[in-house]
Amino acid sequence: MTKTMLMGARLCALFALALGIARWLGYAAMPVHLHMTVGAIFVLLLWFLSFKAMGTAKGIALAGFLVGLVVPIVGYAQLTTAMGGGQWSLQLAHVVLAIGAIGLAEMAGKRARLAGV
Repeated sequence: MTKTMLMGARLCALFALALGIARWLGYAAMPVHLHMTVGAIFVLLLWFLSFKAMGTAKGIALAGFLVGLVVPIVGYAQLTTAMGGGQWSLQLAHVVLAIGAIGLAEMAGKRARLAGV
C-alpha cells in the first residue's frame, strides 16, 4: 500500500509540476483548476505517507503535514494577488515548497516502508 501511494505521489507531483510550468510559460488554455486538483491529490498522498511514517519519523511526518498545508495556501494566494510586485515571490515560494514536499513524500514513504507499516 505504501509503495502504491508513493508512486501515486510521484506521478501527481510530476504532472502538477508540468501543469504549473505550462501555466507559467503562458499556455492560457491550460486550466488552472486541473493543476490545483492534481496538487490537492498530491497533498492528500503526502499526508497519508506522513501519517504512515509517524511512528518512525515524527519530524518528517510533522514537516509533511505542515508543508502540505502551506503549499496550497501559497498557491491560492497567487490567484488573489495582483500581477506585478509580489507575484514572482509567491510563485518562487510555491515552487520551492512543492519541491520540498516531493522530498518529504519520498522520505516519509521510505521510512514507512522500512518500518513495514
